[in-house]
Amino acid sequence: ELINNLVEADKALGAKMFKDGNGKDSTGKKADTTSSNNDLLGNAVSSTDTAKGKADTSKGKKALADNKSKLDSTKLNPILRILYPRADNQNGVYPGPSIGAAFGKDTAKIDEYLGMEIVRSNFPRDVKFLWGAKPINDKNVYELYAIKTNPALPGPAMGGNVITDARQGFDQNGLPNVTLNMNALGAAKWERMTDEAANSFIMEGNKKKDVKRCVAIVLDNKVFSAPRVQNKIGGGNTEITGIGEVAEATDLANILKSGQLEAKTRIIEEQVIGPSLGAEAIKSGLISLFAAFVLVCLFMVAYYSTSGIIANIAVVLNLFFIISILANFGASLTLPGLAGIVLTLAIAIDANVIINERIREELVKGKALRTAVADGYKHSYSAIFDGNVTTLIVGIVLTFFGYGPVKGFAVTLVIGILTSLFTAVGFTQVLFAWAFQRDYNLHFGNKYTMNLLKGINFKFMSKRRIAYTISTVAFVAAFASMVFVGFDLGVAFQGGRSYVVKFDKDVKTADIAKVLEKPLGSKPLVKTYGSNSQIQITTAFMISSNASNVDSIIEGKLYDAVGTSFDKKPTFDKFRSTSIKSITKIDPTIADDIKRSALYSGFLGCLLIFIYIYIRFRKWEYAVGAVAATIHDPVIVLGLFSLLRYVMPFSLEVDENVVAAILTLIGYSVNDTVIVFDRIREFIKLYPTKPLIQNVDDSINTTLSRTIMTSVATEVVCIVLFIFGGDAIRQFSFALMVGIAVGTYSSIFIASPIMVDLLLRRKETIKN
Repeated sequence: ELINNLVEADKALGAKMFKDGNGKDSTGKKADTTSSNNDLLGNAVSSTDTAKGKADTSKGKKALADNKSKLDSTKLNPILRILYPRADNQNGVYPGPSIGAAFGKDTAKIDEYLGMEIVRSNFPRDVKFLWGAKPINDKNVYELYAIKTNPALPGPAMGGNVITDARQGFDQNGLPNVTLNMNALGAAKWERMTDEAANSFIMEGNKKKDVKRCVAIVLDNKVFSAPRVQNKIGGGNTEITGIGEVAEATDLANILKSGQLEAKTRIIEEQVIGPSLGAEAIKSGLISLFAAFVLVCLFMVAYYSTSGIIANIAVVLNLFFIISILANFGASLTLPGLAGIVLTLAIAIDANVIINERIREELVKGKALRTAVADGYKHSYSAIFDGNVTTLIVGIVLTFFGYGPVKGFAVTLVIGILTSLFTAVGFTQVLFAWAFQRDYNLHFGNKYTMNLLKGINFKFMSKRRIAYTISTVAFVAAFASMVFVGFDLGVAFQGGRSYVVKFDKDVKTADIAKVLEKPLGSKPLVKTYGSNSQIQITTAFMISSNASNVDSIIEGKLYDAVGTSFDKKPTFDKFRSTSIKSITKIDPTIADDIKRSALYSGFLGCLLIFIYIYIRFRKWEYAVGAVAATIHDPVIVLGLFSLLRYVMPFSLEVDENVVAAILTLIGYSVNDTVIVFDRIREFIKLYPTKPLIQNVDDSINTTLSRTIMTSVATEVVCIVLFIFGGDAIRQFSFALMVGIAVGTYSSIFIASPIMVDLLLRRKETIKN
């Protein structure tokens, strides 16, 4: 029925877009005539037809043939160049609700064309075009359905709320089918509809031709099925046949049942990464991680000699376990998940460092090698256990209360902590026992490192007033900057769309922002993304719109505005497929959810850490010191993101990746603080007559080698990620790089001094 309308609409649009017959548009540029749909018509469309026979629409056949002839000669037909009608190679038009088929990459362009008034005016008012929900073949081809609507009704002729049940079954021939039942209201309406559909007709010239129409089953503006009505159906009990596979029938039954729900499915977060940008990110990420891992392993061997090799084997095994478990769960390895792996590797390295340092202490006391190893492990358990459990608390809280990227980080962290406990504490003992059985000569350092940082007697607590002053000034400045200067928030926290666009020459961000201000309604955030020829454009334009062609509209405005910034302006299709490297879209609702979940889970994590440390150390002063450091560190790092947002030559955008880095920092800081506290508790028990300040200083000096070793090993990973990891993770690695330094400082100069002053004050209160 609509083949003539389609042909006329195509002609009208072509005449408007291309003013002459030489293949040039109004600007004199040659039209883009590339088309990869050579075999789509014969192999894709006709194979999906379920109707019997072909309609004898001679007028439509002639019009289609004439138009296809013109298409072959001038190739100026914008619609029929990418939308192939349901016709065979002899231009016989198939009956049915599908008006044509197109590759998935062309659907947005077709939507744009069909939304134009010059095209729309060629179709009846009661026609609505909807795409099929799934591709019809392995070539990513989708059917376009012409749906007959009633303009007087706000929605479809029947809503899914009338369906009481839908289930997959088999017909009398053993083929998959779907049976559905309706309530009384639906049954009455369904009887009228099916009577009308089964006894409909079309006009061919002056003659009526009886046809049996189809009924489309639609969810969220996607057609899941369009079965043909054979007869009037009374009672509401209906059977849908002609379904190819059981899985398809089951899916259709589920779709029909979901129509009972009041809420529509709504996409609140969507990301599209272009293949070139994705390949670049994967390459840079893998290279940087591999380089960092190799450097850390070499560092461990250089510092601990043969025992460093055992530690490296345990860390490699830990990484293998983490990735294997994630693969078994079918998890995607995202950047927040990478953050969790970085933290767990740092914890695994830290556990091995603690064990090696304790063994070295026992060797200095003159113990035999096997005895020193056994005692080193025995004295390490408490510190490793407390450090891992406090970090595990953060991970569990975030697993249950986190959202999106936060949850991905947390799951990876929990898995990593459990595997690192096994590899660092259990597996390394097996390796030591194996080496002892073969009388291997094990070393825990060399002449340069064995006594490095030993015998230090720095009076840390005497400098605590200076540390308080420095931290107070830094904390106030950071907090004030966050309040009054604010952050460069990513779309994850404000909602919107973010596009990474690659130009064929260097461009200025100020110029791009200026030309986009008018078409997008407000000035977007435009930043350099890597090289000066690649920029990131973030905008909240039309973020609340639910129209199906919003993405096409915005991309069209981007193309019109920035197209002149290319030396050689690409076609719109090439701009979308090649120049736009990635697209991120987040609904404002999910942005609020991410912020809320991060705050709530962070608060609950701090509370549980306070409770755990209080139970383990039996003094609330320890818990207050640990929580103070936990709050201090992320505020300082976020303050730097606010203060330096206009200074740094790279983006300091606060997005979900920075949240992952902050959570990594909290876990690291708590782990570092608890290990220092564990040694303080041990020294107080061993030397109860010594002054508290001396015991604390001695404890920090004793653990200084471990603290510096762990910090340096982790900083190596962060620095390599920062330099070679690419722009996608630069702010993430910067936050970690700064955070590790701040966390190391706070465990010595914030957590311990606060604990000391609170304990001293309590003693003075009791004495008075």
